[in-house]
Amino acid sequence: MATVTDLEGLLAQARAGTLKPLVLIYGDQDYMVRQAYDRLLEALVPEDSRAFNLEQHDGSRVDARAVADGLAIQPLMPGPKAVGVFDARFFQSKSNLGEVLAKARDKWLGGEAAAALRQLGRALSLAGWTWEEGAQATPAQWAEPLGLSEAEAARLGGEWLAAALAQALASGQAAPGGGDDSGELADALEALLGKGLEGATLVCASSSADARKRLFKLFQEKGHVLDFRAAEKGPQSSLTARAFLAQALKRRGVTLKAPLGERLVAAYGASDLGLMEQELAKLEAYAYPRTDLTEADLAAVGAPRVEEESFALLNALGTKNLGEALQQLRRSLQQDPGACFRLLNQLIAEVRFLLLMRALLDEGHLGPKGVADANSFKFQVQPRLAKELPPALGALVKRTNYYRLFLAQQRAKAFSPAHLRELVRGLAEADVQIKTGAAQAREVLEALCVRLCGVREEALL
Repeated sequence: MATVTDLEGLLAQARAGTLKPLVLIYGDQDYMVRQAYDRLLEALVPEDSRAFNLEQHDGSRVDARAVADGLAIQPLMPGPKAVGVFDARFFQSKSNLGEVLAKARDKWLGGEAAAALRQLGRALSLAGWTWEEGAQATPAQWAEPLGLSEAEAARLGGEWLAAALAQALASGQAAPGGGDDSGELADALEALLGKGLEGATLVCASSSADARKRLFKLFQEKGHVLDFRAAEKGPQSSLTARAFLAQALKRRGVTLKAPLGERLVAAYGASDLGLMEQELAKLEAYAYPRTDLTEADLAAVGAPRVEEESFALLNALGTKNLGEALQQLRRSLQQDPGACFRLLNQLIAEVRFLLLMRALLDEGHLGPKGVADANSFKFQVQPRLAKELPPALGALVKRTNYYRLFLAQQRAKAFSPAHLRELVRGLAEADVQIKTGAAQAREVLEALCVRLCGVREEALL
């Protein structure tokens, strides 16, 4: 299993121009895979030439020839070139079907429908099925390609799978192309390596990989493989988490005392380290402009669950789905009765970003439909916005995490400017009512949901 130290070593090689031409990053730790992929591409190609010398592809759909051609073509500007392929299907085989289906289930149950359908489409492709065939398959038919008993397949599937397949069919979701074209990519890469790949690097990322495939072995022999599988951490989990935390603190320029660091390691060391990074980002934002993080900051900010629930609540308000909004609010307060202030503060902060991104969309800074790819937003759009916006706004955009801005842009498309202004007024009034004790916090938040969804309160009686 790869560690943070392994990643830092590859980053140093990338900056020095000594990295081997093939890199594979894979595993079920989504955040670590994403971070390693992003940071390697940043280290390989200088910022001023990324628009010309960095080429990225959706690995669930791109064909093998396009990847090889991108690597073979000379860069548009002098300097190193990189080709990135995220969600690279080429490394997966039928033996990974169970892992892919389990990830689809986790995404669906976590409320990430688009990501879940993407993974489910890949699982169906590995099984050699269409959406229709997957929807019609019985537990016994699922069991065979999964290599599980019928009972085990039924537990992995169930209600979520039926609901996800029904949504995919109703929305006309396009499934990734079937077939295994990893051999074609391996042939093309071997030919390019035989000629010599000078200054060009292929970086692939995948949630799972079959080590028996020829393509995988080629990356092992001629390049680097980073394996971020949480299931294989074992006793190394705490050491890995401490190293990860130390690097994250150094990168952000913040400090904390050892007991607080150990609390974070104990809470997140055995799970996805992305949760630790999210918590650290919240602590940093809360403490700003201080750079020393304290126990008091952690107590004030709370767990990442509150932030996730504020996003779900905002999405329900954005579609004026009162039932879902009230259900989400009551679920949050049931789990943590004291979450009212934190939830309200999260909503206020998020609406401010929604207002900003809605304005940028309306003014044409992000194109008519916004930016569809998070990496394009990070490498191209965010640097441009930081330069072309007025100084104060430019500085805000530059210091804000790119993914938060990207998500705010995606969510802002569901809100009209008038609705966002109504949200701001409603949240400001709710803030005053709660802090002055004019009304109970829960009642204020429920009334806010009713108002923002356009329902008259007397209609609920």
